[in-house]
Amino acid sequence: MQYGDQLADTLADRYGVARVRRTVVTNGARLTDEALDHFVAYEYGVGISIDGPPGINSAHRLLLGGQPADDRIRRNVARVVEAEGLHVGCNLTPTAANIGRLAETVRWIIDDLGLKFIYVNTPIPTAGRWQVKGADLAQELYEARLAALGRGGMLFSVLDRAFQALDTRRPMLFDHMQGDRSLNAALLPGNRVSLCDINFTEPSFLHTLDELRADPGRLAGVAKNVAPIPECGNCPALAICGGPSRNEQALVGGTSPDPEMCAFYTSTVEIAVWDNTGVQ
Repeated sequence: MQYGDQLADTLADRYGVARVRRTVVTNGARLTDEALDHFVAYEYGVGISIDGPPGINSAHRLLLGGQPADDRIRRNVARVVEAEGLHVGCNLTPTAANIGRLAETVRWIIDDLGLKFIYVNTPIPTAGRWQVKGADLAQELYEARLAALGRGGMLFSVLDRAFQALDTRRPMLFDHMQGDRSLNAALLPGNRVSLCDINFTEPSFLHTLDELRADPGRLAGVAKNVAPIPECGNCPALAICGGPSRNEQALVGGTSPDPEMCAFYTSTVEIAVWDNTGVQ
């Protein structure tokens, strides 16, 4: 990371980049003084990846000797929160282990860890299919959102895309390409780039820097094909889902979306229409 930050500054000076934004996601188990000093010096945004309260979190986050990492994580989170100049939040990933306890988890994150900015990932079907029930997840995100607001915190999830779409009357279909047409890409060894920042193996996403320089149009290769199947055109959630992304299509192995993904997006729209407190 030290090398990467020095390289980023060098490239920014060379090409006139006005700002380099630096972020790191960590489970907090192995935070050293050296790493913390580095984060402070470069004004990092730090996302603490948490699955849930002790017991849930330790199911997948153990020390090398097999002991639960909860106590060490709690101490290290306190060090990060107390450090000057850092922007600290929480990355919460829904899993089969914490579904049913997301609101409880949010209360614990805010009350016990002192983290008031929480971002909830949408489950990515790494095995080809979602591992959670979509409608249940949508309802839990709504309950978790209220739990965060009641404690002075902020929780952001795909549910907010539904609120924003209703508020602005504009679609929210960004996925791997952002609303300002910027692209989240990954620089890989061998001067290669994955146009999808979470899939480093799909051949259609992988290009060399020379290929991208020669044909910048390749950068659109990760953009979503809206409504890739006829059923999507009749879905009330089209404006916030748009159908499976190209990454999801690659993982599932076809154009048909995961049924739980469909249930999730249609349920978020139902919730946003029913409760317009999220519409400004």
